[in-house]
Amino acid sequence: MKFDLGTHVEQTPPPPRPKPEPEWTRPHILSPLVEAWKGTAVVLIIGFQPLQEFVGELSTDVRERFFLNSATGILALIFVAALIGVIVAWLAWLFTRYTLGEEAVQLRSGVLWRNRRQARLDRLQAVDVVQPFLARLVGLAELRVEVAGGTGTAVRIAYLKEGEAQRLRNQILARSAGLELDEEVPAPEAPENELFEVPFGRLVGSLVLSSQVIFPVLLGVFFVVLAIIARTPEPLLANLPLLFLIAVQVWHRLNRGAFFRAATSPDGVRITHGLLEQRRQTVPPGRIQAIRLTQPLLWRLYGWWRVDMNVAGYGTTTAGQALVNDLLPVGKLNDALRALWLVVPDFEIDDTDAVLNHAMVGSGGAGEFTTSPKRVRIIDPLVVRRTGFRITPRALLIRRGRLTRHMIVVPHERIQSVSVYQGPIQRSLQVARFQIDTTVGPVAPVVPHLDTGTVAALMREQIQQARQARAADRTERWMAADKAD
Repeated sequence: MKFDLGTHVEQTPPPPRPKPEPEWTRPHILSPLVEAWKGTAVVLIIGFQPLQEFVGELSTDVRERFFLNSATGILALIFVAALIGVIVAWLAWLFTRYTLGEEAVQLRSGVLWRNRRQARLDRLQAVDVVQPFLARLVGLAELRVEVAGGTGTAVRIAYLKEGEAQRLRNQILARSAGLELDEEVPAPEAPENELFEVPFGRLVGSLVLSSQVIFPVLLGVFFVVLAIIARTPEPLLANLPLLFLIAVQVWHRLNRGAFFRAATSPDGVRITHGLLEQRRQTVPPGRIQAIRLTQPLLWRLYGWWRVDMNVAGYGTTTAGQALVNDLLPVGKLNDALRALWLVVPDFEIDDTDAVLNHAMVGSGGAGEFTTSPKRVRIIDPLVVRRTGFRITPRALLIRRGRLTRHMIVVPHERIQSVSVYQGPIQRSLQVARFQIDTTVGPVAPVVPHLDTGTVAALMREQIQQARQARAADRTERWMAADKAD
């Protein structure tokens, strides 16, 4: 046998291993029991009136023979509705699966119509762990992955064990941040630093001193007096649905704002709140598009402020949904400023405290604010001196409101577009309204009644500032950026 030691044989590298197929997992087996109430409610609403009419048309002999009356009919309807609700929820659970890949969270669902949703990790806006009251009783939680694109774009995984939901949340945030993790090792829980919490008594007091409670109470007293004068309860009974609707909105604020606390962590801003339904929100760094500090008139007695935020994917579809846009439902000035620093840590100006004070409670041109011209007093006499703006190197400050004070802050890198509107009256006064377009939310960055020349200069300045800020923004893969440093 001969061996040619002088000959070098190049070996071709082995072909790359194909990526394993993602593992699809069903939600927890108890999920149908938690979701069954929805189908039960639908059957009860649809079937109550027909059942009542059917029992009423039966003869007396038939009703007595089968013990049919209004009470037994209602019980039978509840039993059938609950059974149908469980069956529908079980079928939905049977065809529901989810998986977490390297680039997206995916969800398959649907019995007759198959749906497949995915939330791309590079467009992640927030990750929420939600526990409705029934789910809390059995230790389950729903995971909601919010992505950019407005309302209705969330991927909802309902339901998981509470610990499993937390682990999946950590994994999603870690991959979205750009961390490379071992597939076999779960992502660790990031440490957090508590910023503030809202005492329950303060929350109740803020509702009592808000228009949501004062106006309904005055309205209810008016209807009661009207009923006494007319000697008939009809004025009160006719307006009970309106009073009930207002009471539901107040309950939403109380239920969602109870036990509110906020903290910072490497994976973003963590917000926990809820009385019956508990929600744990995690908003990654840089995902807050705009922020607004608000102080109603009666809140000035205690120096309270509310802080709202715009986050892509949340929107404001209902009164309850709007509560997920709360960065601080009610708090002292120091707490409101802490919430502000989460969005803009440094305005890069020398007199930050003085400028913010002018923005929150000031008026006129103090603090280098640009205000509406005096000729606007004919159409806006009360707020003309209060309305104004100032551009800082990091954000645009907008000041509005006389009775209810507003300060709006929009970081330059979060500006999507700018608009100018001018109606016929504004055209005659040579003024226009300047508007910044951000994601859907409670914060509307608008400066009304500015001089047309001022609006033109402001538009050019904001377009340039937004372009430069976006080029320097590094919050899309925030952990990867830190690692690169």
